[in-house]
Amino acid sequence: DVLAIIQRKTDGMLFIGTWGKGVYRRDPRAGEWEKFSRGIDSDYAYIRAMAQAHDGTLYAMDPRRRVYRLSPWEQGWQSLPSAGLPDVEARSLFVGQDGQLHMGFIAEGIYLFTGSSWARKGDLRTTVRAMDAGADGSLWAGTDGGVFRWKDGSWQNMNSPAQVSALEVNPHRPDEVVVGTANGQVYRYRG
Repeated sequence: DVLAIIQRKTDGMLFIGTWGKGVYRRDPRAGEWEKFSRGIDSDYAYIRAMAQAHDGTLYAMDPRRRVYRLSPWEQGWQSLPSAGLPDVEARSLFVGQDGQLHMGFIAEGIYLFTGSSWARKGDLRTTVRAMDAGADGSLWAGTDGGVFRWKDGSWQNMNSPAQVSALEVNPHRPDEVVVGTANGQVYRYRG
């Protein structure tokens, strides 16, 4: 099963994260798929989510709280430290416009990578399934408890439907977000 797809901005290389078979990549010039999981734990190659930084650095995450980084110039994935992470399953991964890496968890909210460890981002205590950023730098979270927005150092409940499984911020209107719910509903919200 394919759970994550991402196209690297720097070279057009396509990467997919799979459930149980690690990561594969496809070079647009060669047109062939190849397994590309060097550095990822081969005993547990379940990739739940992937994210990309503006410089083309890719991140892959498995449900057991492991995050791997692939810089455009590296030939294999590097494991990031897991110090500070809660002992629950990870659900989502996101790199903000500022380059900061965020990971969402079951019932534990969002954690931010500090460069050597992870720290909780505010007091959000719900399952985070999706994240995106507004052009104004705000972070939006799609959660089991609805949509939340991180702005001015705290989480704001946007009073939206619960069980949000997908979320996309309008790049031209940072106060507008489209959300998809677990029961198949789609909403547009203006905050």
